Amino acid sequence: MRLSVDVGGTFTDLVVDDGDGRLELHKTSTTSPDPIDGILAVLEIAASGRGRTLREFLSVADTFIHSTTRAINAVVTGTTARTAFLVTAGHPDILLIREGGRTDPFNYRVPYPQPYVPRSLTFEVPERVGAAGEIVAPLDEGAVHRIAGVLKERESRGGGGLLPVVDRQPGP
Repeated sequence: MRLSVDVGGTFTDLVVDDGDGRLELHKTSTTSPDPIDGILAVLEIAASGRGRTLREFLSVADTFIHSTTRAINAVVTGTTARTAFLVTAGHPDILLIREGGRTDPFNYRVPYPQPYVPRSLTFEVPERVGAAGEIVAPLDEGAVHRIAGVLKERESRGGGGLLPVVDRQPGP
């Protein structure tokens, strides 16, 4: 039996594939702030519909797929947490170029949306992966640790770790 849960902003949906070509659909409200409650609720509904406890129901499942639109909903509504963005050195403006995010990319009368993470919170990290997936330049883990240290220091000063960046090193 396969189970697939999708946690949305309003509803949590469950599809049960019994393996014999029969699909069952179940729905419950998404719970906030903990979406796990909604997942457990919709699984309980499916289990009780089969006359089983949740434990019995889950014990016969061989696949559990989880998906969510909560992240994209947060981005669209502008309710994401303030975030730092670590990017391959040499590409700090990837979010500012805005090649995506417009419904009509060639209509220049429509203003660009604000970037998801402002450039002031962008950190370049030396590394490079080629088009075929090969490592051209390995990730500089030391740079990642230094950035984490900067964020931690800023957090200890009461800035939540994400004060505007003014000390970014230039890319290669």
